[in-house]
Amino acid sequence: MKLYAQYGYGPGDKVLNGFRDGNIDGVIFSARYSRPERVASDAGDIQEILPSADILLDPEYYASFYAYLPDAQLGGLSEWPFFLPQRRSQLETTEAVERVLETAFETLTNLPLTNIIAPNIFIPRSFDSIEAVIAKNFIRGTRPAFEKTRDGRQVFATLAVGRDTLLNQTEFEGFLNDITALDDPPDGFYVLVGGGMTEERIELTRSEIIHADVIAGWMLLNHTLSLNGFTVINGCSDIITPFLGGAGGYAGATGWWTNLRMFSMNRYVRSISGGRMPTIRYLSNLLLNRITFSEREAIVRLMPNINNRLPHDRDYEGGEPARNIEVLQTWEALAHLNQQLLAVDTNASLHLLENAVNQADVAYTGLSAFGLALDIEANREYINALREGIRTFRRIAEI
Repeated sequence: MKLYAQYGYGPGDKVLNGFRDGNIDGVIFSARYSRPERVASDAGDIQEILPSADILLDPEYYASFYAYLPDAQLGGLSEWPFFLPQRRSQLETTEAVERVLETAFETLTNLPLTNIIAPNIFIPRSFDSIEAVIAKNFIRGTRPAFEKTRDGRQVFATLAVGRDTLLNQTEFEGFLNDITALDDPPDGFYVLVGGGMTEERIELTRSEIIHADVIAGWMLLNHTLSLNGFTVINGCSDIITPFLGGAGGYAGATGWWTNLRMFSMNRYVRSISGGRMPTIRYLSNLLLNRITFSEREAIVRLMPNINNRLPHDRDYEGGEPARNIEVLQTWEALAHLNQQLLAVDTNASLHLLENAVNQADVAYTGLSAFGLALDIEANREYINALREGIRTFRRIAEI
């Protein structure tokens, strides 16, 4: 499974260093933070390091519904020709959807992207909703609109959904049946699964995404689409990436802020912020979780194998690393997990993932015996959600 950098605010040299390390295979630029001329420049820098890099851009059109809000936080989105304030009622005709797609492709096909991500709206709560109907019209219209450009690249339809949409199995299956039976389908899907409010101090493991049925549904989405010949790229998938790869996903992505690790529409609404910057953390592959620098220092004396034994471990020795190192260690850890836990066969991958979850559970049991204050019960809930997510996916996918 490929691993991409999810682009966002304050990139600095993080992405380029990720490519230099050899731990990321591509980047998903953000229309919110990447202006067209900057995309061209950054793409050239990346291709000098890795000519085969996958270079994509998320048009983030789903944020257009927020443009009317007085507290909207849209960054540079309004500078893109295809990004116009829209109300739901304005997109209830196929003609309106076609205009959005065609306008977007006119802009995106002029950029040095390896493949194109089409715009779409966000489905917040249910696949039996007007938003779902509009989203299906975007998916249905993606290939016909793209063919008008005579562009030879692959085109990916966006599928951005709230976590609650995955909980109603009947509606979910009906939606999957519709999008896998298109007469003129896209080459693949760019999938985003969102939870509630995200803050820079809330970790993915404490989010609404970490729920057995949500994890299973996200895995099923990858499995079903890949079985039907679609390439599936998962945005903001972070630690869930290898689980999605085990189900058939082609790529996952993560970045350096919490809102680049898990997706939320609330990122487009200005919030009250302040206080300290988020604590720098270390992603331990044994624990399948992040721990703080001080926690790592305390644990490693008692349980040395919480270290990944990878090059960026040395950045955490002798003092807290610089903030731009944290994401490099994340990409390194996830790339290694993908290599270790994913096999050619889905069933074999699931066995490897189950073993990794069980080992994490054993590690947390060992840590609790040492009396370390690591919020052990909450972490066990997280591990149980991963375990039950795999079991539920096995059941509904009949694997």
